[in-house]
Amino acid sequence: MPTRSILINNHNYAPFLRACIDSALAQVRPGDEIVVYDDGSTDDSRAILASYGGRIRAVLAPKFAGSNRAALINAINQGHRHSRPDTDLVFLLDSDDAFLPGKLDAYGRAFAADPGVMLVQAPLARIDADGRSLGVIRHEWTHGVAIERQIRRLHDLDFFYPTSALAMRRELLAKIMPLDLAAYPHMSPDIAFCINAVLRGRAVTLDDPWTLYRQHGVNMSQRFSKPFHRYRFDREINRYYNRLARRLNRPRLHLWRNPRFLRRTTRHVLELVRSRFFHAHA
Repeated sequence: MPTRSILINNHNYAPFLRACIDSALAQVRPGDEIVVYDDGSTDDSRAILASYGGRIRAVLAPKFAGSNRAALINAINQGHRHSRPDTDLVFLLDSDDAFLPGKLDAYGRAFAADPGVMLVQAPLARIDADGRSLGVIRHEWTHGVAIERQIRRLHDLDFFYPTSALAMRRELLAKIMPLDLAAYPHMSPDIAFCINAVLRGRAVTLDDPWTLYRQHGVNMSQRFSKPFHRYRFDREINRYYNRLARRLNRPRLHLWRNPRFLRRTTRHVLELVRSRFFHAHA
């Protein structure tokens, strides 16, 4: 059986932290280690972590000086650095989310079925701050397809789920950690993992949700709500992909051949023109 590490990052999410850790411990066969990196929490998080004793490895650090995005990148880098280098699979988990029972085994079977698979993901069961169901996040276009071929065919990288849905082989992380995304100010670590996975191997999407994804007022789930944020993000991840593709001698992507990018950009431009027209004639 493959050995598994679970890396949890936390900052002031005490109301959700116990449910998160308990979900990792409650797996049919729990992870071989659970590493919780706490980024200078000032709420009850550290008392909660202490209550677990030796069942988890708590890494208590001072607050990282930087943006929320930079702090997240640092937390994932530090969680990886403090984890065992000899485990086979690494599962990521934000501290406001939780695993559903059986997740580690379901993902493990997908990895075992194909040694070339570097990353496994699955849909997310959405919940609110109080744990009430909000439905399922399911991207139909990433199911039942060879993701790597679709990316090259459509010149589109929108085939992935967020951080807590992802698990990777340790051998992939050994090649890319620690992440350095300083040149990509709008890019998050989850998409960096996914891009590396499809350029260095394959990614698989499971059919059923295996993660509870909590949407609440202070998380980052609305990062594309600002005008042209998605435009900048698309351009940035395309640039990251092409830079890595050149290094690995893989074909490049061209955003002007991405139908969804063209539709989104056209819609944004029309909305901007319309808003300025009405403002000028108000």
